[in-house]
Amino acid sequence: MAQLSEADKKRIFGENYQEVEKAAELAGTQTALGRMADALRSNCQQVRGYGLVVSCIAAIITVTNYFQVSGPYQRSLGIAATAAVVIGVVCASLAQITLSRSS
Repeated sequence: MAQLSEADKKRIFGENYQEVEKAAELAGTQTALGRMADALRSNCQQVRGYGLVVSCIAAIITVTNYFQVSGPYQRSLGIAATAAVVIGVVCASLAQITLSRSS
């Protein structure tokens, strides 16, 4: 609308053409905010998924280490795998909380 003269704008959009311009700018801003919200939801879903995958793999490592499936019990491996389970669950939980608050 910048190419039109003031008289043309008044003829086409009426006397309140400035409000039309503001509404168009606001619509563009709302579209950008919507895209940002969609990106946030997508990122949170990915973090939740990664957290669950890490938790499951670490839980399998913890259980197989505890029951000495593939060799003798390794205390440091058990501690690291248990910490990974906790971190994965916390990450997935925080991502879910962020998803539920953004909706």
